[in-house]
Amino acid sequence: MSVLLCALFFLFTLLLLLTPVTLQINYRHGSRDDRKELLLGLPTGRQCRLFRPVVNATRLFYRPLPKLRPPSAKAGGKKERPYAWHRIKRWYRLAGGLWPAARYLLRHTRPSCIKWRTLIGLPDAAATGMAVGVLWSLKGAALTAMRRLLGPVPVPPEIAVVPCFTSCVFAVELQCAFTTRAVYIFIALWRAAILFLSGKINGRFKV
Repeated sequence: MSVLLCALFFLFTLLLLLTPVTLQINYRHGSRDDRKELLLGLPTGRQCRLFRPVVNATRLFYRPLPKLRPPSAKAGGKKERPYAWHRIKRWYRLAGGLWPAARYLLRHTRPSCIKWRTLIGLPDAAATGMAVGVLWSLKGAALTAMRRLLGPVPVPPEIAVVPCFTSCVFAVELQCAFTTRAVYIFIALWRAAILFLSGKINGRFKV
């Protein structure tokens, strides 16, 4: 009986690890019903809302930075580094340390749908036209980078940049979904834990 239960548990765990997992991002800004949410598609078919990310750029980059080290008398005292640069360097080093694990997960992740629509209007018509061209270039570069990391999208992405010449407006609507398997997430987390225990992440994260 115990052997049968162990076999059933092993099969259930294997089936759970091989089940697809979908991560869905819904972002809408500039409309009456702004939305910022991250949904996780569970193997049972239900969706779980992880959180509703709200990024405050002012608090993230421009709050006062405490002194990192006392000024040196011989050097005549060094100026305190800007907080934004300090945070960017720390996140860059952390991302560099985690990149091997993240790259493994990205190689086993496929985008299932992408909808990215932007509405922009500036006081001057010429400036609006230039902004539309810049946005098209940025979206094209982002899609190219995504194809290199994740592979082609099964369904053609719905990309649009709509100019508005009658008023100043900026609105963004983004919907995208990415599918992977639970086993790849588990392996990526295991690799990240190994990198952390080996000191490769800690060493790069120090300032």
